[in-house]
Amino acid sequence: MLHLSTVNVPVHKTRKHCFWNSEASSCRSAIRTARGVISDIGSEAAKRSGGLSDVARINEHNSERDLQSLTSKKYLLTIPISLTTLPKSKGVRYTGDFHAISLRHWIQFLINFGCWHVVCGLAKKDEKRERDILREFWRIYKLWKPDHEIWGVVESKQIDLSRTAPLILHGDEGRGYKKSGFLVCCYHSYLGRGTNLANESRTKRPYLSMRLNYSGNSWSHRFVSAVLPKMFKDERAFDDIMSFICSDSLDLINNGVMDTSGRKFHAAVLQFAGDWQFLVKCGKLGRSYANCEKRPRAENAFPRGICHYCKAGQRDIPFEDFSSGALWRRTQFQSDDDPFLVRPKALSLPHEPRAEPRFFVFDLFHCYHLGLGKTFLGSVLALMSERMDGSNIDDRMGNLTNLYLQFCQDNFSTPFILVISKDTIQWPDKGSYPNGNWSKGHVTTTLTKFVTWFLTSHNDIDGDALLVKCREAAVAINDAMHALYANDVWLPKLLANDIGMKGRQFLVKYQELATMCYHSRRALFMYMPKAHACDHTFSELEGCVAPFAMNPLAHSVQVDEDMVGRVSRVSRRVHPTQVIKRVLERALQASFAAFVDAGYIKSM
Repeated sequence: MLHLSTVNVPVHKTRKHCFWNSEASSCRSAIRTARGVISDIGSEAAKRSGGLSDVARINEHNSERDLQSLTSKKYLLTIPISLTTLPKSKGVRYTGDFHAISLRHWIQFLINFGCWHVVCGLAKKDEKRERDILREFWRIYKLWKPDHEIWGVVESKQIDLSRTAPLILHGDEGRGYKKSGFLVCCYHSYLGRGTNLANESRTKRPYLSMRLNYSGNSWSHRFVSAVLPKMFKDERAFDDIMSFICSDSLDLINNGVMDTSGRKFHAAVLQFAGDWQFLVKCGKLGRSYANCEKRPRAENAFPRGICHYCKAGQRDIPFEDFSSGALWRRTQFQSDDDPFLVRPKALSLPHEPRAEPRFFVFDLFHCYHLGLGKTFLGSVLALMSERMDGSNIDDRMGNLTNLYLQFCQDNFSTPFILVISKDTIQWPDKGSYPNGNWSKGHVTTTLTKFVTWFLTSHNDIDGDALLVKCREAAVAINDAMHALYANDVWLPKLLANDIGMKGRQFLVKYQELATMCYHSRRALFMYMPKAHACDHTFSELEGCVAPFAMNPLAHSVQVDEDMVGRVSRVSRRVHPTQVIKRVLERALQASFAAFVDAGYIKSM
């Protein structure tokens, strides 16, 4: 493996003049652009631009292969990692080469090139501080999860936790060629550069900094492992990928990798995260949102339930109950009724022995920002529109929009949606339940702040029982979410309890709103399974008895969603017969550019 210091080509200059700025551009467009530039500036001037003439000479019929070869072999504009070839099970319909990127190779790259600090949440190399941070992370993790199987592995393998990175695996589908699904699986560390809110409100920089992994170009701290285009009956291909990821991850915790001085480094994948559909697939879950009953229950029906943590949604155990005495609370992680159709391969990794389903962790981003938050805000905005001036619903919604845009301007917040209408909240008539019709989580955040401001600054709503409860609910969830984003990976017990209490207050108020609207025959505040997932998240914080609790945002996937979008866009620009190989190659090139831009790798 070449070290970057052995290469004499200027990275930034070459990357710029090879038109490789966009990983989602087609190779043919890069070649044609290079030819167009040469025709404008002349061949003599082009010779002074590193790589421009080489790109222009590439044959368009083999554009992807030859441009990949040029940029990776001649100019070394890629992470120097070889793809791992996976065996294909019988029945896999993908006809191209089946590849993945090994976690072992990623960790070896980080060690060899002095980038281990990336998984420690630091901007630059500091070996002593890296070890101190990791040692402290695992000390607190043991206080939080004293029964975790990782401690047995550490003792039996004599693992040095000060050189062990805590990782999460995320998986989700983006939109590939012709809007078909395109699965992307990435690793990332629990430790990163923090959230914008936490960094802005930080008054000091602690030596043992353990910030959330949110800031920076996602290519620089997310490590692509496997991709898969949507195919007919692709379950076997997905299982092959999961088998590779699990065996690869198990090898990293058991055996680790060596640096040139003989020191051993490890990585521990502690949980799988993603949207609920991904959790169902990789966890082989028999209980999920898909089991939510859609019609009145027959007397002899015994529904499976909607939650892999507990028996909520089964007969006589309603998932819609958010009270402290809800029956499902006594059924969490019962060994006599596990949620797995078959034992998932992921449970070969160290996990909590008496809470195995929690290895497949709920994600607050999907559960609130793209779930219950949209339902709550849809109903609140519908109620608020009724207090606006106007002779019809469109005029009232228009006035509400003006108020919203003025709020965003006053608070220097990007609105992302410029119109609040019946379509925005999917409310064609009063017989339909409103639900937010947006796909960007930031819209939920901004609208939550707007609703909170409106309901707390208008005293004339005090006579409206529904809006008063909406105000109480909005204040509670806004405070809870603000506290989560303003903090780091570990929450002290009292802070965790307070955030959990506020989150639970929001859920209780939501239940009261739904009950009031049901009795008054108003189609508002519908129940959905994601609300139950939110309850689990906030209940764990409220009931925390350990000195620290992990911030649920450590498992939240908004940055991972950005990464999935980036990778899936690449898949639209390569030939479908070799889409896995080409996307992984481009991912390594994009990661290389991000590492250079971040200063993790020096210019050559």
